[in-house]
Order: sequence, then C-alpha cells, then structure tokens
Amino acid sequence: MLAVFITLSVQVHASTSNQYSDIDRSLFVLPRSSAVGTSDFVFSHDGTSQTNPANLAFDSISEASLAYAGFYQNTFSTSMLSYVTRIGKFSGIGFSIGYLYNPDISNTENLNTVENNSVSIPVYDSTLVYNITESEIYFHAGYGLSYPITNNITGAVGVGINALRYSLPPYKAYGLGCDGGVVVDFHSIGLKTSLICENLTTNYTKWDENYSETALPHVRFGIGWKKEIPYLYGRIQVQFKTLDLMANEGVNADSTYDSSGISVVRPITKHFSKDPVYFIYNGVFGLEYTVMNTLSLRFGLPVGGSYDVSSDVSRFAFGCGLNLMHKKLSIDFSYLTHELAGTYQIGISYRWNGYSGQ
Repeated sequence: MLAVFITLSVQVHASTSNQYSDIDRSLFVLPRSSAVGTSDFVFSHDGTSQTNPANLAFDSISEASLAYAGFYQNTFSTSMLSYVTRIGKFSGIGFSIGYLYNPDISNTENLNTVENNSVSIPVYDSTLVYNITESEIYFHAGYGLSYPITNNITGAVGVGINALRYSLPPYKAYGLGCDGGVVVDFHSIGLKTSLICENLTTNYTKWDENYSETALPHVRFGIGWKKEIPYLYGRIQVQFKTLDLMANEGVNADSTYDSSGISVVRPITKHFSKDPVYFIYNGVFGLEYTVMNTLSLRFGLPVGGSYDVSSDVSRFAFGCGLNLMHKKLSIDFSYLTHELAGTYQIGISYRWNGYSGQ
C-alpha cells in the first residue's frame, strides 16, 4: 500500500526497462485517498495521477487541494497541489504538481577502499563524506469525457499525461508518460467500475546520453459501491482495487524459505494468464463512512495472498475528513502504518460551483 522510496542509482552506458522506475508516483496522492490505500480510484475526483482520468467527467464542482506527507519520521516528504474543474456538460480536466524532498543523503563515493578477498571495502572517513539532497517534481494533467449508455448507466473515458524531473546531484533526469482509463457508472444502484492503464506508452525517463529507463505499463481494475443510509445519518462507500494485472509491479507476492533457520522474504513472479484469480482476488479494500455530510471515517486494508495481513500487520491505513462551510472547505488526515515508521498526511481542499452550462 505504501511504496518504499528507492533512491535511483545511475549506471553509465546502460538502458533498461525498470519495474521500479515509476514507483514514486504512488507517493503523490491526497490524504483522503491514501487513507483507503488509493482503492477509491473508482470514485476519486482530483487532479493526481492516482485518479482514473475518466472520473474527471462526472462532477460539476471545482476543487483545489493542498497536501503534505512526511515519510518514515520525516526522513523525506512530499507536497501536493491539485486542481480539478468541469469544462463542459460531459467533460472535465484536472492538474496536479507534486514535490518530493529527500535531504541528507550521505555520499560516500570519495571514500578510500581496501581489498579483502578480492572485495573492495570502503574505509569510513567523515572528512570524505558529504550530504546531498534528492528531489523530484511530478506533474500530471488529465481529461475525462462521459457519455450516456442508458438512462441508468453512464460511461466515461479519460487520458492523463505525466511529466517528471529527478534531481540526484550531480545527476538529473526527465520523464514523460501517458495513462488511460475507462469508468462505467451504474448510478441507479450506486455501483461503479473502473479500469486504468498506467504508463500506457511506457513512461520514459532519460538521465543522460548513456542511460535511460522505461517504466512498464500497469493495469488495475476496481469496483465500488456507495449508499445513503438515512437511519444511520450517513453514507457508506466500499471499494476494491486489484493488483497490477500485467504483473509489472515488481514483487507481487511474498514467500519465505528457510536458510540456516532464517526466514527470508523473496519475490515470486506471477502472471495473470496463468493465475487470473490471484490478481482479481488480491488487492486493496477500502471503506469510508460519512456522517451527516460532515465527518468522514476511512480505512484501507490489503487483503489476501501477497498482502497476507497475518504475517505483515503493518500495511493498513486509516484517516478522517472534516467538512466545513457547507462542504466548501475540507480538512483531511491519513496515517499509514509501516514496520520502518508510520507515515502521516494532511491536506486541505476548497470547493466551489464550477460549470453551470446546459
């Protein structure tokens, strides 16, 4: 649920398809989504890359959001600005820009080394160690277009463009990619389905003339249901998001083997064509309950297989949201547990009436 941040190491004269090249994109998310493990991509309506762009066509309300997240006791942080608005009766657009700040990375490349059994071992010398700061700017723009299928069913398609800039002194990199999505809304019964393909054309990142990376596509399916419950003075929203159906997410399963009495987590390669039930069943479950359109309580939990909660209880998330000024102003909070350290995120959103055309 929470992507572990990986510092990219640049190798000269190399070019590769990297399953982890785009892993940072999951860090650029609003707290109302991170609180449910981004399982709400079925319903979410914002300008981030974690939203299905097809959803941008469904809401006439304009919204601007600002969020901040501190990871692993503020070892590094992200800041997010999101904007979404309707531009026509059947279409909407969204934008977001995120900034990742990772200071105080020790650079040890100047250390002297000694040979031990043909292995070079660095000799620590504080005078030769200096700190560098890594940063990333992530920009996303999306467009959604809806169309009525029947009186009770509406479909929508969307496309998103991602642009990014890495900085890891003395290196810099620039990337570009495209997403696509489809949503079908059975609004008479509150049911919604969502399918998204991230890195539709692969996400290309270029570091220099000698090294570049392409992030592989990811396909995810989601289903959600929402219902007003008058006798409980609220609304319930339940949603589920699958794993990457293309198995390009890197480690899709956890396994252990015994070596001298030590249990070690190792990756297993899974393929949708060989085991479709595994990918459809496993994923992230999210629940949100909103009381009197004022207080929202949220919870996200990975379920099954690769997210075996019995062996790793550190993956769940929770949060809340408070609506003020007749829902024009919202304050959101989320917390993601992790064995390294918990991650918190706070955000504020302001809404106003958007497109009012016929």
